[in-house]
Amino acid sequence: ASTLAKRARTHERLMQLDDAQRNLDQADLLFSALDPVSKAGLLNARATLLGTYFRDASATTQLAHKALDMLEGKESLEALAERGNALHNLGLAKWLEQDLGAAETYLRQALEIRRALGDLEKVGDTLQNLGLVLTDQVKPEARDFFEETLSIRERLGNLSNAARTHANLGLLSWKLGELIEAEQHYEKALERIQPIGEAVIAHAVYNNLGAIRFEQGNFREAREAYQKALSSPRIATSKPSLIMFRSNLVEVELRLGLWQDAQNNLDMGMELLQQVTNGTPSADAHYFQLAEFHLFRGDICALNDKLSEAADAFQSASSVARAGHRTDREAFALSKLARLRDSADVARQAVTLADTPMTRAALYAVERDFDSAQREIRKVNDPFEEARLLFDFALLTKDQDWHAKASTLLEHLRN
Repeated sequence: ASTLAKRARTHERLMQLDDAQRNLDQADLLFSALDPVSKAGLLNARATLLGTYFRDASATTQLAHKALDMLEGKESLEALAERGNALHNLGLAKWLEQDLGAAETYLRQALEIRRALGDLEKVGDTLQNLGLVLTDQVKPEARDFFEETLSIRERLGNLSNAARTHANLGLLSWKLGELIEAEQHYEKALERIQPIGEAVIAHAVYNNLGAIRFEQGNFREAREAYQKALSSPRIATSKPSLIMFRSNLVEVELRLGLWQDAQNNLDMGMELLQQVTNGTPSADAHYFQLAEFHLFRGDICALNDKLSEAADAFQSASSVARAGHRTDREAFALSKLARLRDSADVARQAVTLADTPMTRAALYAVERDFDSAQREIRKVNDPFEEARLLFDFALLTKDQDWHAKASTLLEHLRN
């Protein structure tokens, strides 16, 4: 049973998850004959697998608590190691549930045990998870944990885990608003995974790198990163990831004026979302993504002078967002619909739902206070939305000077 559990952990490290499960199933057949510490070890092995790779917080918690019960009164080094494993798994489960205070407490307890036992690989695992918990709280202290993790990973010669740590440092820097440093960490992550052909991390790194370049206004480089994320073998069977990456590509291709490419990616994303939801959104993420797709469709139609279809798309985005209780996106969709329909009533409805620069700009636009509308839209800090507003000015006034200004602004984005 011990050998099977160790073999399962090896398969787990190699991402051979079916083989890991099979070994644990075989070990379970011997469970009743094991001593309490070995039983705890087997429970911890399955908890680690379910928490780390299947994100099953409930099962991980139950197994970890059972392991701790098995270890009650046991004082051997093996028992101490398994207690550290159980506490680590509880910390992981609490992180998955976003109970960040409890997660931090369990992980710090696990770290103390693992440091005392001197197991560098497991110390690195716990440091990494502690860093992630602190990153979710946007605490700069997370950097210390990641940098110690990186030192351990590189000392052990584990390029794959070193790449993960650089990716986590990139995420932390991004959340702290340090975009250049974040980009550097993501590039270092890619440097470490390229020699070993690591596909597990690549898609996430490329996606985040694309998002950072998008925020910097480097749209061509962002699109290139998103395309590399999409081509990763890791996501070939992951429809949620494929939907997200298609959505990212639509957003950046709109800013590059690649209308047909944006439309193609939108159609593929919509088809995948239809498959995932069976035509009926049920999760918050489904409603949000469907609303985003309708908003994208509205922008594409409006930019191609298909105004009736654009209005239908914005109306659909508003309805979906309302059904999903996403007031912010409902107001955003109504602000675009108000400009298109030249409706003060719809604009006021949007402002009532969410008083934002976007909704105020729509109200000013339909009231023909274009200076105030432009002042508000610039607070959004998105030249694409400013260009869309200028196109709507042209529609509202029949003044082609606004159309020329909008076209100039879009051309600047493309270049």
